[in-house]
Amino acid sequence: MGIASLILGILSVLIAIIPCTFFLAPVPALVGLGLGIADWVSKSKKGLPKGMGVAGTIVSLAAFVIILGWAGIIAAQKPDDKTWKEWMEETSSGIESLEEEIDTELERAMEEAEATATEAESSERESRLPTPAD
Repeated sequence: MGIASLILGILSVLIAIIPCTFFLAPVPALVGLGLGIADWVSKSKKGLPKGMGVAGTIVSLAAFVIILGWAGIIAAQKPDDKTWKEWMEETSSGIESLEEEIDTELERAMEEAEATATEAESSERESRLPTPAD
């Protein structure tokens, strides 16, 4: 039971560390905690070494501390904090204004290019015209 407790405790710590999966960790942590305590008590009565049960209990409790930490972080979110939807709206409006600036700059550059091309064509025509002989 002690080895199972330690394995489940380690598994629950690994699951609890990951932010999006921490809510799954209480199940193996509870089972590991139960097995660890049961192993600890049974081996204490028999006078056998109880290291695995103690270690499994401690690791399972550590998983609970991590789980409670994540739960506290989530619970501490203020109602006035930006939600995902608000963040996306701000980002999309920023992108739209950037697109408008790019379009304006592109139109201005195209107009300058057309003006330069027109000037070049007119100067080329003038250079082809025969000059009157004196």
